[in-house]
Amino acid sequence: MRALRFLAASIAMLAGAFGTPASADGTAGQFDYYVLALSWSPTFCLNGKNVSPTDEQCGLDKHYAFIVHGLWPQYAKADANGHYWPQDCKVSQPRDVAATVREQVLPIMPSSKLIEHEWDKHGTCSGLSQADYFNTVQAAYKAITVPEAYQQVKAIQKTDAAKLEKAFLDVNAGLEADGISLQCNKRSLQEVRICLSKDLKFLACPGMRDRGCNGELTLPAKR
Repeated sequence: MRALRFLAASIAMLAGAFGTPASADGTAGQFDYYVLALSWSPTFCLNGKNVSPTDEQCGLDKHYAFIVHGLWPQYAKADANGHYWPQDCKVSQPRDVAATVREQVLPIMPSSKLIEHEWDKHGTCSGLSQADYFNTVQAAYKAITVPEAYQQVKAIQKTDAAKLEKAFLDVNAGLEADGISLQCNKRSLQEVRICLSKDLKFLACPGMRDRGCNGELTLPAKR
């Protein structure tokens, strides 16, 4: 009996050492709306560690401006655990993203690790198949017009949150101030987050806006 208890304890220790699958926190398909997160790629690349010259997103020959960070199912109100989004939902589909799907979405999500992470954490909670989820990611990206001034990275840009938000509002009919939020790393723009209904229409999400940043902003260029 003592030997069996020792064996069980050893197995538990090994499981902890090598990691166990994240527990599910939500039910696939049960959410209220999406948040499309558009990341300003140069900010990510400047803050990244050990970025190689051939990196998919930040390599020397890459010049991405806004890219898709993710399309996240969200709750209108916090759940019983205080969470505003489901994550790591249990699904019968593979956790790894099929190569054909990954290649399809790489032009707007230029990182295989990012694609895998976003499916595992957020896509599994969409209630969609893997292929349909990433088709929806592409459709959401196409539904947004990025202002011309921010479509390419030419040099470092100085602006402020109100001006940047207005630029997005001016070129996206139906998008209102309560449906967009900016995230920053100190005073550098990290990303623009836009709320979308399940059928990818603009909608208000003032709670998310309250967690955004404002004031003067810098949009870095490539290192």
